[in-house]
Amino acid sequence: MRLRLLLVFVAVFPITLLAQSRKDLKKHAVRTSEETMVSYCSGKEHIWTESTTKFDKEGNILEEFNYNSDGSIRKKHTFKYHSSGKVEEEVKYGYKGVMEEKILCTYDDEGEKLSEQRFDGNGKLVDSVKYTINSLGQRTSESYFDGNGNLVRKSVITYDSKGFRKEKKNYAPNDKLLSIKKYSYKTRSED
Repeated sequence: MRLRLLLVFVAVFPITLLAQSRKDLKKHAVRTSEETMVSYCSGKEHIWTESTTKFDKEGNILEEFNYNSDGSIRKKHTFKYHSSGKVEEEVKYGYKGVMEEKILCTYDDEGEKLSEQRFDGNGKLVDSVKYTINSLGQRTSESYFDGNGNLVRKSVITYDSKGFRKEKKNYAPNDKLLSIKKYSYKTRSED
């Protein structure tokens, strides 16, 4: 009876470990979390594991599995990490474990992202982005490419003297200015 009440409570008031910080997961050496679903249909109770998540010793997600009510795997998501703790590889699998998408990221020694590549389920490059980082660790440009390596769009980002983002200019491949996004900030004393 207690177990049934606990399961009903968890289903009605979902509190998952994923809402916990990596710091807490690491501190308490959490290896896995599980979400259980309890549903009621025609007066019958049906209980199944809706998802499981595996963590590394740093609290990073290694694998996520989502299940159908019959227990079969609906989706799988895997992650590998750079030494900085940021995602280096992310792979999404769909029905029957078929890969749907793979994302690869590269980082500099400071953990700043330098590039991102997205592949389809057949391993074909879909698109990519290359980033330029200045000596302060600020992103100063973004270059977007299609799957054939052709430049689609690029952005140039500038900063003010305090290090705040000032504006982002977006350009077409022929260097024609497409848009400018401007940023402004107010201090508490200016309110």
